[in-house]
Amino acid sequence: MRAIGVGLRLLHDALPVDEFPFGPPPWVTDSPPIDRLVVCHGDACAPNTLIGDDGRCCGHVDLGDLGIADRWADIAVAMLSLS
Repeated sequence: MRAIGVGLRLLHDALPVDEFPFGPPPWVTDSPPIDRLVVCHGDACAPNTLIGDDGRCCGHVDLGDLGIADRWADIAVAMLSLS
């Protein structure tokens, strides 16, 4: 769980929203007020975070839904996939 959270934070902090060439992911519809816009993974389920032997995030896969959205969109999908 920690590796997924840290990995998403790294992704969200590393990619500049203002320079990202794509808009919101197609699955983003009516939503609550925005906390913080980031470049979201779009499918941040647990299997899409690569975790190294040391237990740390070492990358992400399946980036086909990358887009701009509230950071909680990724966090919600990640949490749901852990239950």
